[in-house]
Amino acid sequence: MPMNRELTAGWDVSVAPRKLRAIMGACVCLLCGAQGVLGQEAINTPAPTQPGAGNWVVREQVRFMWYEDLPNDPGGSVRDMTLLTIIQHGITGSLSAELSLPLIGRQRSADDPAAEDGSARGLGDISAGLKLRLWQADTGAVDTMRLSVFGNVEMPTGHDEFSSDSFDPTIGATFMAISGRHGFNQALSWKFTTGDLAEPIGPGESLSDLLKFDSAYLYRLSPAEYTSELRAATYGVVELNGFYETNGDLQVFLSPGILYEAPRFALEAAIQIPVYQDVDHRAESTFGFVLGLRILF
Repeated sequence: MPMNRELTAGWDVSVAPRKLRAIMGACVCLLCGAQGVLGQEAINTPAPTQPGAGNWVVREQVRFMWYEDLPNDPGGSVRDMTLLTIIQHGITGSLSAELSLPLIGRQRSADDPAAEDGSARGLGDISAGLKLRLWQADTGAVDTMRLSVFGNVEMPTGHDEFSSDSFDPTIGATFMAISGRHGFNQALSWKFTTGDLAEPIGPGESLSDLLKFDSAYLYRLSPAEYTSELRAATYGVVELNGFYETNGDLQVFLSPGILYEAPRFALEAAIQIPVYQDVDHRAESTFGFVLGLRILF
C-alpha cells in the first residue's frame, strides 16, 4: 500500500477545493513515480507496491515459528528461526523483480526415544520472480486503489535439510485500497509443488500444492493529519494469514503488529497466533513472531 500521502505535507485535504485536491493528487503520482517511495505494505501480506524504476528495496526479516505434534514424533517440537532477505528492483514504474534468500536455523527436541534431538542450519531454496501492476486508480490526494499480479519460482538451491530439490512455481494477485487513515489489502497465491522435504514441517514443504490467502487492515495511528514536514507514519496492523494444502491441511493465523514508515526506511514487528488448525501431514504451529527492516535505495 503506497505511502504517497507523505508527499501531501502541509495541506488539509478535507477542506481543499476540488481543483486544488486534483492538482495535489497529480503531484503525488508524479513524485511517487520519480522517487519510488516505500509502500504501506503489511508485514505478512503481499501488496501491489514496488520500488520506482531504477530503485532498490532491501527487506530483512527475522521470522520465528514454534512447531509441535510432529508427524513422526507427536510429542516432539521444532523451533525455526529464519533470516529472510528480500531484494526488489524497479524495472519500470509498474514492473519489478524480486529475489528471496532464506537462511534457516532449526532446533528439534524429540519425545520419541527412536527420534533424536538435533539442530541444522543452512540456506533454504531461493526464489526469484516478477510483480506487475495491472491497474491503479488514485481517487484523491491520499486515497488509492491498486491491483497487481506476481509470479516466482523456488529453485533447488538450499541445504539438503531445507531443500525440496525441485522447481516450484507460484502465481498470485494482490489488491489494496487506501481511504484516509484506513488501508485494506487482500492477496491470493497458488504454489505448484513438484518436490517435498524429507520431513515436512511448515506449509508448502510437502508434495501438496499450497493455496495462500491473506487479508490485512492497517490504521494510521500517527500523524492524524500531515503537516508541512515530510515525516514518518506509524500504523497498527491486523492480518489473517491462511494456508491450505491440497492434502487437506489448513491453518489460519491472526497476526497483529505495528509498522513504522519513514520515506527511506521502515520498521515492522508482528506476532502470529494460530486461530484455526486442521493439520495431519506436517507439524502444528503454536506461536510465531516477525521482526523486519526495509531500506529504499
